[in-house]
Amino acid sequence: MNLRTAWKDRLRTLVSEMNRSGRPVEYPFKRVFEIVDAPTVSALNEELTRLVGSGKLNAIYRIRSQETGVGLAEYQSVTEIPSKVFDDSSDKYQNVVLGRDVELIYRAP
Repeated sequence: MNLRTAWKDRLRTLVSEMNRSGRPVEYPFKRVFEIVDAPTVSALNEELTRLVGSGKLNAIYRIRSQETGVGLAEYQSVTEIPSKVFDDSSDKYQNVVLGRDVELIYRAP
């Protein structure tokens, strides 16, 4: 097996397992990167974008609470993310900071 493409085989296996599961399966980008051991973040991002484009995966942007870490809302596109959300877990509004509060999740369709 070519070591340069072995990570793509691991990614295909992961996506296949996600799609065969009888329940919704999702992984954050960081976890996918760890599992498949891609050579770079950009290489993995390129492959995941292709998989989302072909309908084999869904990309979800999840806003997490700054106070409790729970998921507050999910969006299909980064452009849909509001600048402020209500955090039910801490009973107050939270300003959304993309690099800190938004987690990219990949989910089987």
